[in-house]
Amino acid sequence: TAAGHRTGLYTSPHLVTLRERFVVDGEMVTGTEMAAALDEVRTAIDRLLEHGGLRAQPTFFEVVTSMALVIFRRRRVDIAVLEVGLGGRLDATTVATPTAGAITTIDLDHQAHLGGTIRAIAAEKAGIAKPGMVVVCGERKREAVDVIDEVCRRQGASLVKAWDGVDVSASSATGLTTMALRTPGRSYGPCTLALRGVHQIANAVVAVRLLEALD
Repeated sequence: TAAGHRTGLYTSPHLVTLRERFVVDGEMVTGTEMAAALDEVRTAIDRLLEHGGLRAQPTFFEVVTSMALVIFRRRRVDIAVLEVGLGGRLDATTVATPTAGAITTIDLDHQAHLGGTIRAIAAEKAGIAKPGMVVVCGERKREAVDVIDEVCRRQGASLVKAWDGVDVSASSATGLTTMALRTPGRSYGPCTLALRGVHQIANAVVAVRLLEALD
């Protein structure tokens, strides 16, 4: 947005209103715009069910993901950020053809759906990799990184290990973290992170390396 691009942001879950999931240029869409997108998606669902293109009603997350893509198309966004809902390989957001993507960290979560080991969960999350895209990985556990590396090579995606060649200096006061960052290409900061917690340093490193990949 700061560089002058029209941006779309799709995240989940929402806390107060469904509109939180659909943001263009930093502003939630209106209820009217969201309803219009839902009408278009509902019409497509009915048509596909009637003609056999769908065998069952789509899930809630599949519907709202489709709504986000409709909204972004209508608003003619230049760059859209799509947050995966669960895992990666089978997530509704994988209908998109990304330029770049990010995997922050891998841990034992959603094991009923993603598997009971770090390697299994890493394989599901690495499912975002597609030919020609850049995948920025913030995870440093070897068992996870090896799996992500293997999937990226198989899919023809380029892997950037976010921490390679990076130096970070940071300090915290009253819950806020200020950091300076040097990557192989540039130096940044010092700047104060908008989100609280020292774990946000790792997220900021991934975000910066992702933006560098896009640039």
